[in-house]
Amino acid sequence: MKQQAEHFTPAALTLSIVTAALADGIPQSVPARRALWLGAVSTVCLCVLSALAAAALQNKVPSFTVRLALTAGLFMELVHTLAQAQGLCTAEFSSMALLGFLPLLLWAGWGVRPASWNASARVLWWFAAVGGLVCLLGLAGQLHWYRLFAPAQPTGANWSVPVYAEYFAGALLCSARSARRTVWLPVWGFAVQAVALLGSALLFGGNAYPRLELLRAWNGGSFSRMDALLLLLWLLCAVYRVAMLCTAIRLLWQQKIEVQP
Repeated sequence: MKQQAEHFTPAALTLSIVTAALADGIPQSVPARRALWLGAVSTVCLCVLSALAAAALQNKVPSFTVRLALTAGLFMELVHTLAQAQGLCTAEFSSMALLGFLPLLLWAGWGVRPASWNASARVLWWFAAVGGLVCLLGLAGQLHWYRLFAPAQPTGANWSVPVYAEYFAGALLCSARSARRTVWLPVWGFAVQAVALLGSALLFGGNAYPRLELLRAWNGGSFSRMDALLLLLWLLCAVYRVAMLCTAIRLLWQQKIEVQP
């Protein structure tokens, strides 16, 4: 029980990655089939790098340099998620509530034990599963496979794959028994991006609509709008990610610093 209280579970880190991937995604200027192939190759490379990082850091106390680099990565992810969440609140709900809630959120993230965030992740996973199912049911009737082969698809050359700090910090944030499972975190990130990319291609064909249009196209027959509820669910997961990253930074610096010769 003590080990669980002092470390995150792979499920908690996976929820953080899924939340970030839902907001980032693969650029739509690349044809779907090409993006999937490039994403799959990049994911394999990231898994190899994550495995090497896990092997180097597992059961070892990180040096000050490693600790500082991982902290910088986690902090950049925290700020990026905050900016995305506040931008969504402003654009969709005309609200600045997140900024007013931020001091309490950071305080909770710094003071709450990882075990509490692990329990919250289990609950949020159920909400995310139900939200994904509702979204799929509302879009299923509008998806058509022939749109994957539409000749009007853009052929832009710009392409990138998002890289998250959790890929390389997993061995330090999770217990020794579960650290190996963090090697597969890039697969979860790519899976979310691939589903969103395929959904956009099957729904809109070669037209480069914003990712948010997937939610606005939802239709369940009885009522036509579900995007606000699904966006609120993402915001809840984003708040979780911000607090969890704050706890992860504290966890890194609680470990004993390796003395350099």
